[in-house]
Amino acid sequence: MIPGLDDTVVILEEAYGGRTDKAGQPLILHAQAVAEGVESFGTTVQLVGLLHDALEDTDLTATDLLDMGYPITVVHHVQALTRRETVSYDTYLDTVCMKLVPTIVKIADNAHNSQAERLQLLDPFTESRLTRKYARARARLYPKVHPDDVAIILARLNPALIAELNEMDPIA
Repeated sequence: MIPGLDDTVVILEEAYGGRTDKAGQPLILHAQAVAEGVESFGTTVQLVGLLHDALEDTDLTATDLLDMGYPITVVHHVQALTRRETVSYDTYLDTVCMKLVPTIVKIADNAHNSQAERLQLLDPFTESRLTRKYARARARLYPKVHPDDVAIILARLNPALIAELNEMDPIA
């Protein structure tokens, strides 16, 4: 049986073990926010949203996820969203942008991470560095997804970014 969204939250709460992100917030809250941001795209995309950092930030492996009953497509999307330390951020984004689901989830991840109130919890150097990094990533991610779909995600997670989206050229 495929674990549902509630089951996945329980699995992640245990796997994260109360760990926090750079802003001092529980990692599970970020995963839940990303899943909420992609709610309009269906349960499969929400599962990917919940699990998007699981292989990076926990001891869970792709095999573990398969053994728990997650479909191979979900696991492949999560793997595409998993950045390896030996891979540059640009190469990682190239991999993410190869498929629609990982790109949609990465847009939601970026939107949540780019919230001013989250960034303001960081030291000034890290805030500045991440603000630039996230803006560069958005410039690569947004053109890969229909602007209406990007707007849906941004409206849920970070409405302040909609102006930036509106300034971009539409998909050709």
